[in-house]
Amino acid sequence: MLRSRKAALLIIAGVFGAVWLSQFLESTPSPPADQIKSEYGALPEALVQVGGEQGVGSGVVVRNYPGLGLSLVATAWHVADPYCELFPIRCENLWVQHASNHYEATPAIVDEANDIALLLVEDELSAVQLGEIPPVGSGVTAHGWVGASYQDYPGALWVADNWVGCTVADCLTAKVRVDEGFSGGALVNESDELIGILVTSSGETEISTATSVEVVRGLIDSFEQKAQESVDASMN
Repeated sequence: MLRSRKAALLIIAGVFGAVWLSQFLESTPSPPADQIKSEYGALPEALVQVGGEQGVGSGVVVRNYPGLGLSLVATAWHVADPYCELFPIRCENLWVQHASNHYEATPAIVDEANDIALLLVEDELSAVQLGEIPPVGSGVTAHGWVGASYQDYPGALWVADNWVGCTVADCLTAKVRVDEGFSGGALVNESDELIGILVTSSGETEISTATSVEVVRGLIDSFEQKAQESVDASMN
């Protein structure tokens, strides 16, 4: 039964040839509150590298599906490949590296205006807890990869909503160092909960921007709703 359920996840194609999730939505309960930390590991366990035709950046596991061997990775769309939609063959070269494990990745859903993509990988990886955006001035940490090295830098939330320097529609701005290779990485609050996906490097100013975690939540919800609709339609 599990094999057939997983197979159902991998046959429903979207715009990018992506696959939608399915019947687990009704049968997989949310973890109890006292198990959140074990089910959703703190960084860096949920941080990954993402690569493709555009080069290499960072990503973070934002959802896993227990028993199905599937996970969703959030990253910056410019890291995953903005030309993938026009040239689908480029999507075949997307990959995710988690520790010593290398996975092929498939674009599941994309928000180009916010430079965010969710990628589907066939393994159950530790996922970060999605958090709440703290008040301006609160401590934050940027997590990402520089080559083969994992790095994290502390800083502070500077602007909690859009400002003129934002390159995406729904962004946060932080006074924090972000190196080249951090694009697609995680901006977290003081509880190591995800509050944004990094989309620009800071340079000498150490002012960095990230797409809000609320965008990530919305994409996960849209992905799962589409999955359920697809499954329901296939049964009629």
